[in-house]
Amino acid sequence: MLGRFFKSKDDSAKQSSLPPGHRPGAGKPDEPPMGGGFFNLAPTVVKGGAGAPSASPGQTGPAPHAGAAGSGLAYQHRPSGTAPSGYASGPYGGASMPPTQQQHPPPGHTGSAPSFSSNAPSGGMDMFGDNELAAFLKAKEKAFANQLKTTIAEQSYVMLQKQHNELEKSLSVHRNAIASAEAMIPQLEQEKKNAATQRNFKEAARISKDIKALEKDQSTAEEMVEVVEMELQDLKERIVKREAECEDKKEELKQVERQLELNALQELWKEAKLLRNSAALEEIAMKLSELEEMIDKATEDEDYELAAKLDEKIDTLKRRQQSIHAMVQADTASEQRIDSPSECNDEQTQDADDSDGAPEVKDSTEIKTVASMQIRGEDLDNELKLLRARITMLEADIERATENEDYDTAAQLDDDVQKLRVEESEIMNALSDKNKSTDQDAAEELQETNDVKL
Repeated sequence: MLGRFFKSKDDSAKQSSLPPGHRPGAGKPDEPPMGGGFFNLAPTVVKGGAGAPSASPGQTGPAPHAGAAGSGLAYQHRPSGTAPSGYASGPYGGASMPPTQQQHPPPGHTGSAPSFSSNAPSGGMDMFGDNELAAFLKAKEKAFANQLKTTIAEQSYVMLQKQHNELEKSLSVHRNAIASAEAMIPQLEQEKKNAATQRNFKEAARISKDIKALEKDQSTAEEMVEVVEMELQDLKERIVKREAECEDKKEELKQVERQLELNALQELWKEAKLLRNSAALEEIAMKLSELEEMIDKATEDEDYELAAKLDEKIDTLKRRQQSIHAMVQADTASEQRIDSPSECNDEQTQDADDSDGAPEVKDSTEIKTVASMQIRGEDLDNELKLLRARITMLEADIERATENEDYDTAAQLDDDVQKLRVEESEIMNALSDKNKSTDQDAAEELQETNDVKL
């Protein structure tokens, strides 16, 4: 009892030694308590770091969840051909699947890096590498400029339409004045004659002045009709020209937006391939670890037959792992060849020199390439479908450009179609070679089976 009493006194003494801002009710009356209060629960932003955020000074409330700042609350753009940020080390290019506690930041958040609120795909801006991000932002800037030009053209077209309507109204007023004068002048002439016959010369003089005023108004209205008709003709020509410009800007804007969607689709496809290969390599690594443990256990139990079977499975998994690595290297080389053709030519020359000096390395590379072709069948089919879809879209654009007599654009689009045709033929040749090699391997396996039976 006395121990608890002295302990409570010590605690109260410690609490009284704290600064006023850290003791409930010790600060100003209107200020909330600093320790353990509601306003002290916001997570501390950790720039570029991973793991749980540290508590702010004076915080006694619950700390924020560790996963909320696992990625540093910032998008980190990665170079092309590398794994996404936050991935743990693994067999695939130094990266594997992300840890379970790590989460991507929500879209539109505010952290150590600015968030993008554009019409990007749902995967976020972190799916782009540095080069892809620069190209994407440049395309978005071009789309915004085209949209601005389209809006200006539409506003100008509407303004010209309003001017046309006002001139039509003015022309109608002048024509009504002419028609009224033409109808009243004969009547006034007859009244003037009657007044002169009755020797009412003052009335005849007044009517004569009215007739002259009407004739002057009629002449002025006729001149205005000629001027307004000329302005209307010029305005109609401007409206037709501006309408054509507006349609061209709209079509150009549609093409830019379509190209943006296509680029985003390609980046999503690359990201999907990257994640699929990473998942496959992670699974292979886990299986290899399990098989190694099983081999050790079988060796301890002196079950050498089981150990031999497990060793064969390990060899098969390692060959598959090498095939996936070869496929990834081939994809990376193709992307680099597209980005910088000159550097790719230098690398090909250097690879040719190295292959002359090291035939064993060349043979192992050929084995990896053949193994990777067996796994890339589905990828090649999907790439072929995407390529044909692009060709169809470009051919439709060529037809529209030909209808609008824009032959320069049609020629550029035709060059793009020819390049895509070349890529299509290369993919089809790769698929045919893959099918031939598959059939040859199947025939060899069948022959080996028959030899074993004999």
